[in-house]
Amino acid sequence: MSKSDNYKSLFVEPSKNIHLVCKVKMVFISETARRRLSLVVCAFHERGVTLTSYLETVLAHHFKEYQGEISAMLDDILQSTNIDSDSQ
Repeated sequence: MSKSDNYKSLFVEPSKNIHLVCKVKMVFISETARRRLSLVVCAFHERGVTLTSYLETVLAHHFKEYQGEISAMLDDILQSTNIDSDSQ
């Protein structure tokens, strides 16, 4: 499988979560990121990809891929916060 095919299989999915639209929160991003996202979403629009579905898929993959690292960092932060709180 090519890198392009692999990318498409991971991130190019039609929107399945239409109900999420009511729960969407606004997020501010740079103009550069917005332009790049627009290009990707427009390229796959005919496949049913929306900005929301694309970002949900990319973030879900990121969190799954780096779950261990994220958990370890959060644990470190919580431990250091607890140590700081205990010393006061």
